Amino acid sequence: MGTGGIEWFYVLFMLFAGISLAFLTPVFQIPDEPNHFARAWQISEGTLASPVHNLSNKNNLVSFVPSVFFQEKYVGNIVQSEGRYSFKDIADFMSEPVNASRDMRTINNTGSYAPIVYFPQALGAYVVRSVGGTAGEIYYAMRIGAVLFSALCVFMAIRLLPEKGLLIFLLAMMPMYLAESASIAADAVVFGGCMLVSAYILSLTRCEDRLTVRQCVALIVMAVIVGLLKQVYGTVLLLYFLMPYKRLGSRKKYYSFGVIMLAVCLVSSFVWLYFSVSRHGVSFALNKADISAQMEFIKENPFRFLKIIIRSNIILMKFYVNSFIGQLGWLNLGMPIWFKAIYIFLIAAGAALGRLNISIKHRIIMILGFAATVLALDMYEYFAWDQPGSLIIEGVQGRYFIPVSLMALSAFSFLRNIKHEKEVACLVSIMSIAVTLARTYNYFYMS
Repeated sequence: MGTGGIEWFYVLFMLFAGISLAFLTPVFQIPDEPNHFARAWQISEGTLASPVHNLSNKNNLVSFVPSVFFQEKYVGNIVQSEGRYSFKDIADFMSEPVNASRDMRTINNTGSYAPIVYFPQALGAYVVRSVGGTAGEIYYAMRIGAVLFSALCVFMAIRLLPEKGLLIFLLAMMPMYLAESASIAADAVVFGGCMLVSAYILSLTRCEDRLTVRQCVALIVMAVIVGLLKQVYGTVLLLYFLMPYKRLGSRKKYYSFGVIMLAVCLVSSFVWLYFSVSRHGVSFALNKADISAQMEFIKENPFRFLKIIIRSNIILMKFYVNSFIGQLGWLNLGMPIWFKAIYIFLIAAGAALGRLNISIKHRIIMILGFAATVLALDMYEYFAWDQPGSLIIEGVQGRYFIPVSLMALSAFSFLRNIKHEKEVACLVSIMSIAVTLARTYNYFYMS
């Protein structure tokens, strides 16, 4: 089945939107971008595991970054006020030389990420720094590296799974996807990587021919990659079980290989976390959360904790939807209501279109995989942010569900593709890019 060139349209629109956002969004105005920058910078210098320093009798992961990037005007007030910026700020930053003095930044929440999570950003920093680039040139090269990576991943995903090309296009053209893909944040790589892995595994479900050695190796490599990106998204590997068992020759080989894939994902994640974080005794608890007390609470009150999870997801559902489609910057600047309504309809249509040859059992697997990710995210954020017995689990955002969205939404496909996918994709792109750029410009630059 051909894609009608929809993947090329995505690349063109993404490059325009991504590069525009990379420059239009002020420095460090993507959530947690200062810490993401610090981690990407140290990787670009060849420091793959973050150094550990004891500060106030507590081990912390740190990064040493040229002080020019962390001047007061950039980080003094991360949540900036409306109309705070001008285009002169971009020009000034582009002329800032990289100084020799360095600041030490604690990066516990990003220092645990494997180097692969920041590969395009770190590569951009390395290349531009090598030719004597200024601080601004390095910074924006890091953002543009993320844009190029995102465009490539989505291009390949649509090529691999043209049946769901429109859905992939719609998901990757959401304001949230665009904003994160044009940033130094880890989401730029996590989104694209998980989208590509999901599309590849789903593409293998089309036939009953024996898997080749190359395909088996590719699946194992992808299991390692997903484990290093973020272990909670290892659920996308459950898509393997949509393939007929005959593709491995026997049920025993089929299930054995599936279990090996999942084990490889978990082991690669835990090995990295142990050598880079756990053996140093670094804590990730925030807001004075007590991880040991929380684990004891769950052990003694499993059903009460389950109720907390259910209550949290019900109460925060509207926030999840808003921050899935697009809420920009630290202040979660949302999209217009009419835009969200149209986009929800379009995603629902994209999910239904592009029928996949999957059974009810397989659809249940896909939905359960998504549910497992939600549960894992809830538990992780509970340990990181909350006190034992908290009524609501804080910290989970809708954008965290984007990496597993292709898997979850494809479970509802039952209609044939429409003839005018290309035209729909173009109109959606123009609408989404116009709204995203306008909202970004109006907030940061218009007083």
